Amino acid sequence: MFRRNNPVARHGRVLRNLILTLALTASIFLVARQVTAQEGPVPSPSRPDAAANAWGNPLPEEIGYQGQLLDSNGLPQVGTYAMEFAVYSAPPTSTLLYSETQTVATDGDGLFNVMIGAVQPGLAAALNDGNTWLEVNLDGTILAPRQPVGSVAYALYAQHLVGGTGLFSAIGGGEGNIASGIYATVAGGQANEAFGVYATIGGGQHNSATGNATVAGGDENTASASHSTVAGGLLNNALATFSTIGGGNGNTTSGVRSTVGGGDHNLASADAATVAGGLNNDATDGAATIGGGTNNTASGPWSTVGGGSQNEATGNYATISGGEENLAAGYAANVSGGRLNSASGFMAGVPNGVSNTASGNSSLAAGRFAHAAHDHTFVWSDGTTVSFSSSDENQFLIHASGGVGINTTNPQSQFHVVDSINGAATNLNAHVAVIENMNSGASPDVLALVAGTTNPDGSVNYVTFFDASGAIAAIQGNGSGGVSYSTSGADFAEYLPLQSALELDLVPGTVLGLVGNELSLATATAQRVFVVSTAAGFVGNASLNGDDGARALVAFMGQVPVRVRGPVQAGDLLIASGLNDGTAIALNPTLLTPALATQIVGQALESSTGDGIQLVMTLVGQPTDLFWATLLADTQAQLADLEARLAALEEALLDEAEAGNE
Repeated sequence: MFRRNNPVARHGRVLRNLILTLALTASIFLVARQVTAQEGPVPSPSRPDAAANAWGNPLPEEIGYQGQLLDSNGLPQVGTYAMEFAVYSAPPTSTLLYSETQTVATDGDGLFNVMIGAVQPGLAAALNDGNTWLEVNLDGTILAPRQPVGSVAYALYAQHLVGGTGLFSAIGGGEGNIASGIYATVAGGQANEAFGVYATIGGGQHNSATGNATVAGGDENTASASHSTVAGGLLNNALATFSTIGGGNGNTTSGVRSTVGGGDHNLASADAATVAGGLNNDATDGAATIGGGTNNTASGPWSTVGGGSQNEATGNYATISGGEENLAAGYAANVSGGRLNSASGFMAGVPNGVSNTASGNSSLAAGRFAHAAHDHTFVWSDGTTVSFSSSDENQFLIHASGGVGINTTNPQSQFHVVDSINGAATNLNAHVAVIENMNSGASPDVLALVAGTTNPDGSVNYVTFFDASGAIAAIQGNGSGGVSYSTSGADFAEYLPLQSALELDLVPGTVLGLVGNELSLATATAQRVFVVSTAAGFVGNASLNGDDGARALVAFMGQVPVRVRGPVQAGDLLIASGLNDGTAIALNPTLLTPALATQIVGQALESSTGDGIQLVMTLVGQPTDLFWATLLADTQAQLADLEARLAALEEALLDEAEAGNE
């Protein structure tokens, strides 16, 4: 309580010789809800409707006045007194505007409290011009000087809550604002208009909100449909129920539940359509969505454009993630990005690239100028500028001038597969690549190799075999309409069983005899002798799983090194040595006898002068007709000689007999 000591009054009849000290507080005491005191002139009581509309209930039109009566010794005065309260205009005119008299009782401390205006009406009108002065007359004694009427608490509402024209409407401040709807609100700003029920404008200028609509701020924004919202920005228009614009410039939501997050001149014109931002983007069908970018269109129901520029998603559920000038026209078609790509087939797709087209249903085109024109096709094209297109349904086409690599980044051919596998050859998973024809008919062909030339010769390899160091064999044209097998191996060999007691670690070139169906170091009783192959070009009777057990690979035909004991001349026959140690010896062909025919290993192709055991390249598997012809010729010569001698003997005997008869 503010205590004033300067006002002193002497009352001739009641308070003679008493000094009256009044503690005065003059204020507009308005008890209401949610009040904010602000600086400004005194309110205009002539507009009580403003307060009523702003706060929901009429405000009290009284002034709270408090004071204390003390004598000259400072002792409280207890009693009942007549007090007259008068309101005057400001000096120098000091025109009486209002007066009333009240009976005031003080408490034990000399304190009193009255509400000026509680007895006589008209106080609000007296306070209308805002610059007024209060005079108090105590039992006929005027307390001087007059005191100006100040304002406290939320008494300053008058110029800030100017009052809308709608019932229970409110204007928080600003200039030229209109709140014409019931419960409409304009918090501030300039030239804003809330003209619908529950319409709200937070601020800004030249904004407009209809019933249940909200404009938070900005400039020249409009929320003209029920429950529509514009958060801010410039020249935005929320025209449909439940539509929302977050901000930006020149954006429009004309579809129910549509949304534009921001950006510039974006449009969401269909139910639940959304444009998050960007420039000149249009979402024009139900639940269509554009994330951003420029000049994009989502015109299919549930279609989506993530961003980019000049993209069009026109199919139902079609999607374009980004890029430039892409089109997704098919149902649930997808273009992930790139430029000038088109997915027009049912659930067709273009993952990226440029100028690709997926027009077949469930087709996919990627790279550059790839065209998947048929259903269920996948076409990938490299940097070519020439169209690479499917020719039929269910195709997987690749155009890669740099080669296709699987598990390698440096393909050495058009198709290069790399892996590191070690396993049994009879298992498919032990191979780097498998080509399988699962047809069970009479002719399930597996692999075709085609050369472009006619009648390819040995320069055309259909298959080339490599080891770590280079090429080792090939299947090639033979220049006669067929193919030949070229390899560094020099003989045709087969696996034959060994006697169980025979050592299995036989070295190449070892001579073995075939006894029955088994190979043995013992050659004397052999029907035929063989030599262990060193580098066979062809192998027969082999185990496909690589486990040949107690068997030896022996040469049947071709050139093979043979372990020979002693010197050899090229052209000599090599026969088993008879020492059962796996060696052969040389024999001049003229010395061959029928008994040695089964011991022939082959014919030496080179000479050797050493006395020990050395490897000699030998031709094996040649027909024995020559050897038999030689033996036959020798026999025939011997028979001819014997016949000649016999004829001479017979002639001599005849001559002798004739001579004896004479």
